[in-house]
Amino acid sequence: MRGAVLRGVAAVLLAASGVVLVRESVHGVHSTEALGSGSSVRLARLYDGYYACLSAAAMRLVPKGAPVEIPRHPPGSWITLAKAVDQWARLVRYPSQARVVLELVDRSGPGSCLGRGVVARPGGWQVGAAPPRHPVGDPPGAPVGAAARHRRGTFAGTLGASGNGA
Repeated sequence: MRGAVLRGVAAVLLAASGVVLVRESVHGVHSTEALGSGSSVRLARLYDGYYACLSAAAMRLVPKGAPVEIPRHPPGSWITLAKAVDQWARLVRYPSQARVVLELVDRSGPGSCLGRGVVARPGGWQVGAAPPRHPVGDPPGAPVGAAARHRRGTFAGTLGASGNGA
């Protein structure tokens, strides 16, 4: 009797698992088709081109390896510009730690990126000067971008005493 009940429970679980698997597979196929549609691909290419344009514009303004700060306000501009430069820029927390401060501005005409542009102004740190002092708890040069590279230690020379950049 007990063996028959266990076989029945196993059969019900197997059938339910099969239904869930089929349902999720169908959902996966529909999602893949939607993401591969012409409009999704065109939108992805537009975004890629936009961020590549912003990155190239910013790269022309920043000396190689220079610490860069992006103002946090407005947050949307900070996020957009950080996404554009995070792969190559050494982002820092404060303008006094940066050689260059980048900002996203409205701009039309040649050199604009879908109506936006990048401008630069000098930061508070100049080459050859001693690094600025900051209040306790704010390690100098702590990077705020490229978290994955940060965890792997690429920025080991700029981390605070704790070694975690926090």
